[in-house]
Amino acid sequence: MKAADAMTTSVSVPMPRHLSAFRRTLRIAAVMVVLLSVPAFWLYSEFRYARLVSPAGIGTVKEFVARFGPPAELHRVHHEGLDYFELIGPLPVGWGLACPSGRPSYIFHSDGRFVTWSMDPEENGAFQREWRRAPDSALDSERRRA
Repeated sequence: MKAADAMTTSVSVPMPRHLSAFRRTLRIAAVMVVLLSVPAFWLYSEFRYARLVSPAGIGTVKEFVARFGPPAELHRVHHEGLDYFELIGPLPVGWGLACPSGRPSYIFHSDGRFVTWSMDPEENGAFQREWRRAPDSALDSERRRA
């Protein structure tokens, strides 16, 4: 046998059992990481969305507009004999997999003071009952038509 032939001949060496089990464990771990990363990212997105729409530090309509920009919608709400304004906030950028059923809602007293809010008013029955708006309550209908 020539020296060149000896170099090209490959010999199949069986893999030790502990290495085979280790590789199988690595594959299972990789699949688990992928499967668990989707719900983890969804949970992170929900927390991030809550932080992005939180009115922390907002006390007036002016501060709301400075932080969030103009509201997507504006409604008049009559509650316990007083007039309030409901500002429907814009959806934030970068909220990932969070799945709100509607835009956040912020309630302000007629003098501009912040009262309360709901991160997802469509899913918050108590908020809907307490701050029910009339069908013709939209104050920005002229702007929406333009």
